[in-house]
Amino acid sequence: MAVISTDLNLIRANAALCGLLGYSEQELKAKGVPGITHPDDMMTDLEYARRLFRGEVASYQIEKRYIKKTGEIIWGFLTASLVRD
Repeated sequence: MAVISTDLNLIRANAALCGLLGYSEQELKAKGVPGITHPDDMMTDLEYARRLFRGEVASYQIEKRYIKKTGEIIWGFLTASLVRD
């Protein structure tokens, strides 16, 4: 689980995500979403996120590839929703 800002920076990441990808929370924060998303999946992820941020959808789910610290590509299922403060 991660908390992500509207500019796709990671604000918080839990131990499960850190362990899955092999990064510390600080490393994930430095990489941001683009740094851990496979380039071929970035545009799809970004378009869904834009729709979420504009209020066009309440949430979205996609299957996408993540890049682990080792460089290995893994598939994951992303569920995203917007929490406003």
